[in-house]
Amino acid sequence: MMSGADADKFLETPTVVSAFAKEAEMVPRSWAERKANVVFWQEHESGGHFAAYEKPEEFVDDLVRFFPSIWKP
Repeated sequence: MMSGADADKFLETPTVVSAFAKEAEMVPRSWAERKANVVFWQEHESGGHFAAYEKPEEFVDDLVRFFPSIWKP
């Protein structure tokens, strides 16, 4: 997320989290929501650090479901 001088600031930008099971490090949802404006959170049973390569359908599905919540043409 943020480090240094911005570490204690709240990120107002709408944020999407796609949590893949084999990711090297994953913060708890409660912590992420205290630090950022999390508007979409999806946990996946497989995939990891290279999720866009390993699980492209799931990754894209998360983005497709997220963007309408912030982009109103």
